[in-house]
Amino acid sequence: MDDVTMKEMTFIPRSELNVREVFAQRAERLGYRIVESRAAFPDYLLEHEGDRIFAEAEFRTSNFHRHRHDLARCDLVIVWEHDLPTMPLPVLELKTDILHTKKRRGRPPGPASSTSSQWHRRRAFWARKTATTASTDTNTPDNTSVDPITRPGSD
Repeated sequence: MDDVTMKEMTFIPRSELNVREVFAQRAERLGYRIVESRAAFPDYLLEHEGDRIFAEAEFRTSNFHRHRHDLARCDLVIVWEHDLPTMPLPVLELKTDILHTKKRRGRPPGPASSTSSQWHRRRAFWARKTATTASTDTNTPDNTSVDPITRPGSD
């Protein structure tokens, strides 16, 4: 067993700051590149398989709701412990390294969670579809497309 694995096994986060430290250590192994780390919401701008996503780190999933974060400005919640039965956003639980995705009505049952790359491929598909629809929509001002990844007012 290498030193990194031993440290991961012995260090248990107790706060949001600790969760951010653990994520920074594991990001590359989990397939993420930290483009930007911020003090304000959302905590991260990440890159995964060429897609840019906004992520918020919390100790528990319930803290995301308690802090009343804007769901529209976040793509992923990174937590140590996923303690809610449902969440409208994908949740990366660092305690188990599982990406929990929201359940959709009308779809056949699947695994309780999926791999990170599966979720990001689906998200990229819908982002491209949304961008195509926006660019052909004549109701948008001056017929410009809206980038679904870079949200207005997220600076």
